[in-house]
Amino acid sequence: MPSNTGRTIQDPIITKRADMENSGWRKLADAIVMQTANDYRKLLCKMAKRPYNLDLKHDKTSIEWFFCSDWFSILCDLDGTECIRKLQKPTRRMEGVQ
Repeated sequence: MPSNTGRTIQDPIITKRADMENSGWRKLADAIVMQTANDYRKLLCKMAKRPYNLDLKHDKTSIEWFFCSDWFSILCDLDGTECIRKLQKPTRRMEGVQ
């Protein structure tokens, strides 16, 4: 049974995002983004030690795809490409240190 909110199936995603701003969904979205960022940092450290590991390269590509996806832009207002660039900075500084 439809509710009387006046919404239709064709409402833009932005409206739906606004509804989740002050809810548990916002915390979940933030947790997803933070966990992905942490996973990406750990992965970059592993890749510094094993740069030719194909499984690690695949995982890196997969996470980078997520940061550039529509799903990421639904979860947060950040620029995914900029996030990738900033997450890679600490690893670049550590590459010369053994």
